[in-house]
Amino acid sequence: MKIRRKSLGEMSGYVVDIVPSTKWGGFLYAVKIMMTELLTLMTQNVNELPDWLWYGSAVKAEVSSVRQGDVVKFVVDKLSINEREPSIQPVQISVLSFDAQSGELTLRMDHGRILTIKVSEGHVKDELLTASEPDFYALFLDKPSGLKIISLIRPSKYKILSRAKELARSLSPP
Repeated sequence: MKIRRKSLGEMSGYVVDIVPSTKWGGFLYAVKIMMTELLTLMTQNVNELPDWLWYGSAVKAEVSSVRQGDVVKFVVDKLSINEREPSIQPVQISVLSFDAQSGELTLRMDHGRILTIKVSEGHVKDELLTASEPDFYALFLDKPSGLKIISLIRPSKYKILSRAKELARSLSPP
């Protein structure tokens, strides 16, 4: 079956998840990116995390569509920092309630404000449905249509990855 690849050009997005793994004796990070033009989640594998790459980082990505038969997938060919857009800062939240049917999420932000928003992203819904703890770090995208939650990060994962990044930085030569 013939594979066709077509460049879609440069797009912008935000890092919504970083999944570390080990492969061939080294680390490999699957960086998940929410592309704002496509409103879809893409993954780019990287061998190391540059200082600028973190949860909520604004990124530019060279994106291609790959067609194999009737199946079309989007892939990231190159990832770099987007200096024209501000990064999103992770915010600590506590989930008060989540209605999976309606997608309505009620949460308390770290400064005590209570907020109710509609969750439309599948990966965010999945995280809410599988979580045993109510506390998260969240990434919010402020769009003209309103506030949108694009990522939930468990505190344990956030802290472990933060510590691993600090250790890697301290071990690298100056």
